[in-house]
Amino acid sequence: MNASILYVIMPIAGLAAVFAGIYFWRRRAAAGGGGKAPTASGEEARVLETARLDPLNASAWERLSEICEEKRDYPKAMEYLEKACELEPSQLKVHKMKSLKESAGIR
Repeated sequence: MNASILYVIMPIAGLAAVFAGIYFWRRRAAAGGGGKAPTASGEEARVLETARLDPLNASAWERLSEICEEKRDYPKAMEYLEKACELEPSQLKVHKMKSLKESAGIR
């Protein structure tokens, strides 16, 4: 295929994909079922599955801790952060743990 034709076709195809995405997003939003960011519980389930498949993934445990902290589930957040600290100790994680304990009212 001639390269000059690709310079014309590729941008058109890209725009078509963008407009199709907008169309379907609006259609889903109008139906009341979409257009929103993934829920924390959905993200939590995906990250929990990642941690289950790779239990040595400190980042997954730390993200689970952050999700639980956002939900104000401090005991679970501390549990997950503890696992992350065991796998990858850092001063930042120790500081986060102190902050979680303060939020939970634990001294």
